[in-house]
Amino acid sequence: MKRYQHEISAINSAIASFNSYMAAEFRVPEFDADAAVLQKHMVEILHGRWDDFPFPNNGTRGVYFIFGHEKVLTEKNGLYIGKASFGSTTSNRLYAWLHPHRSKEQFIMNYG
Repeated sequence: MKRYQHEISAINSAIASFNSYMAAEFRVPEFDADAAVLQKHMVEILHGRWDDFPFPNNGTRGVYFIFGHEKVLTEKNGLYIGKASFGSTTSNRLYAWLHPHRSKEQFIMNYG
């Protein structure tokens, strides 16, 4: 996760800013990448074992992050932030994004 420390710091800065408008009981916890890895809320997707891959937070709603890097300039990181609410779940949203690319070497998102 050291590679994405800048992005995680930016997420936590935005959370802190958001929380400044919220009463204490409604504040959102900051993103703790180490705890997320230990609790398997954050996983690395490996090719070749798609059918064995357990999507994190199966059945829950909320905000999710997809960390990655640019295809050509691999030293440049990218981050997609999405949400699953109402009729969707985080696992369904991740599946929808990633399933079309499961047989490819890379998961490609065509966003800025």
